Amino acid sequence: LDSTFASLMPVILPAQATFGAGATWTVTQPAHPVVAALPGQWSDPTWYSYVKPVSNATVLVSGPTNLPLVTVRPFGAGKVVHLNHTLTYDDYGVGGEAVRLIVNAATFAGGLPPYDSTNADVLVLGDGRSESDAIDALLGAGLKVSFGGRYDAWDGLFPVAGNHSAILLLDGYKYGLGLQATAEKALTNFVASGGGLVVSEW
Repeated sequence: LDSTFASLMPVILPAQATFGAGATWTVTQPAHPVVAALPGQWSDPTWYSYVKPVSNATVLVSGPTNLPLVTVRPFGAGKVVHLNHTLTYDDYGVGGEAVRLIVNAATFAGGLPPYDSTNADVLVLGDGRSESDAIDALLGAGLKVSFGGRYDAWDGLFPVAGNHSAILLLDGYKYGLGLQATAEKALTNFVASGGGLVVSEW
């Protein structure tokens, strides 16, 4: 990183950078808004970097050997959040916990009210490629959109299916991966209760 930008960060990457994949994520500061509505622990197969927190940073979620996975720090009048997660770099998809972290981190850093998807129109469950065009089309039509990550990584809990009028499930680019049991149950209950489901297929 450029030294000026690096000075903003709540973590530093040692000169001999090393990386890992697959970890148990453990919340260490459960009262912090960045980890609101997250379980105390969850597993995530994605990649991460072996970083170290700077002196005035707070580690909110840790991994192996107390590795910082979610870290925050103040900077001037602002706040910086570091998510030690490769997101879409690999083929694992973005799970419900990572989606929740992204939303929580953005609202916390920006001083925004906590996220509430109530009254959103469409929940999009992506396939790793098609979601950008779909979301652009929905937004262009004036609809409110929530994104739940890739369909096979959605846990059915966040975003809440019942807070939407319709769900768009894209099963194209990364196809045939199946749904988690909790997601299947959430979709079944959603449609049975009057919700609309649109499914694309390769």
